[in-house]
Amino acid sequence: MFRPDKSLERELFAYTPRDLLPEKSDVYLYIDLFDQLDLEEFYMEYSNQGQDSVDPRLMLRTIFYGLTHGVASGRKLETACTYDARYMVLCGTNRPNYRTFSRFIERHQHHLNQMFVQVVRFAQGAKLAKLGRVAIDGTRIKGYTSNHRTMKAEKFDHAIEVITKELEGLKEELKRENKFGDNCEAEMPKDILHREKRIEKIKQAKARLEREAEERGDKVKPTTQVSFNDTDARSLGSNKEKFIMGYNCQAIADEENQIILAAEICDNTNDSVAFCNVVDAMTKNCDKVPDQILADAGYMCIRNLDKANEVGSEPIFSDPRADGRERLEHVVINEDGETYSCKAGIKLKYTSSNRYASKALSIRVPKDDCESCPLKDQCYLYTSGKKTLRIYDPAGRQTIMNFMERSKSEEFAIAYRRRKAIIEPIFANIKTQKRLLIYRVGRAKVDSWWKMVCTALNIEKIIRAQVRLFKDG
Repeated sequence: MFRPDKSLERELFAYTPRDLLPEKSDVYLYIDLFDQLDLEEFYMEYSNQGQDSVDPRLMLRTIFYGLTHGVASGRKLETACTYDARYMVLCGTNRPNYRTFSRFIERHQHHLNQMFVQVVRFAQGAKLAKLGRVAIDGTRIKGYTSNHRTMKAEKFDHAIEVITKELEGLKEELKRENKFGDNCEAEMPKDILHREKRIEKIKQAKARLEREAEERGDKVKPTTQVSFNDTDARSLGSNKEKFIMGYNCQAIADEENQIILAAEICDNTNDSVAFCNVVDAMTKNCDKVPDQILADAGYMCIRNLDKANEVGSEPIFSDPRADGRERLEHVVINEDGETYSCKAGIKLKYTSSNRYASKALSIRVPKDDCESCPLKDQCYLYTSGKKTLRIYDPAGRQTIMNFMERSKSEEFAIAYRRRKAIIEPIFANIKTQKRLLIYRVGRAKVDSWWKMVCTALNIEKIIRAQVRLFKDG
């Protein structure tokens, strides 16, 4: 009636862990793929002396198989290598512990970054990335820290003052206890050492902010948030939370199979600052330039338009607001080529400028002169009702006007509609489906982690393409 329990019966013939896997398991595809990759740089780090190490090829295919299946931490990988037949086959039944995985990633951080480039070129060789149309975007990922471990710059001095008073009180209490014979040395120094370390961390964070502000030629903003657990993390805006301490992770992907061509970490919350670095990384990784680069409104600035034109790609960015176009049509460039005048001939004064990225200027609307102007009803500067308006620098006016003219075409609109379908599913796969979190501290380590995650996604796309070819063929 029922099938018996045969788990205690001995098999007639010995079997290997691979016999436990079905013939169509994706484990075999990962093994074949990593056999084709050049991993000589990983082997150069080892010598014949000392205890035998786990083969780097076995470690790599285990780590990246885990990333593509949402298993990222060393402890989860250790458990999987002990109980899961798939991971037992991938690691060669060596069963490395979590320290081995952690040390391997730490030791080969540079080689793992180079492996991302190798996988991209492997995809190019397999004609999975044609660089006809690419899309760029960024996502904000929470760092390995907490909002409770942060402090605003304006509270540094007050915190140092409060902790210093607490230290003085603890030291006085320690002297009194020792004077009357009660030995509290086992407990009191811990509190003192904890506060001394706390003061040292606050001073280091303060010095770092001041040094970065000095390099920018600016002052430290009082509202700047600093994390004491990961000092490289930045305060980023988020839809669900007021802010998160994390990193702005940038990626640019190909339209054909969503192969990620470049992955970089940006220190700025503004995506437009990262555009040039990501495009340079893409051209270096692929040795080729795409025909079109798609980006949302966050990347729209003259500097990025110039960069796309410089490398030989057509920029397909989100069309700026209509009032921005109207502002340019209601002003005239003066003979000096650096200032504007309204149509009535009144020279407009600048209040501030941002010439680095957007090349935008803030102009002051002369309301007193506008009251008696016969063109006031037709002038956007007057009808907007604003005292100051943002307008593009005269030096970049022609660039933005040419772009706006192209953005009116139907081909431009059709191309831009593909942006979300190319890049957004990648971030959804990482953050929602696989739920991969940053578990490393420091910008360099997080940058290596982001490249590892993107490498894992590329490997997954390559293997899926091989499966499709096998089914079709």
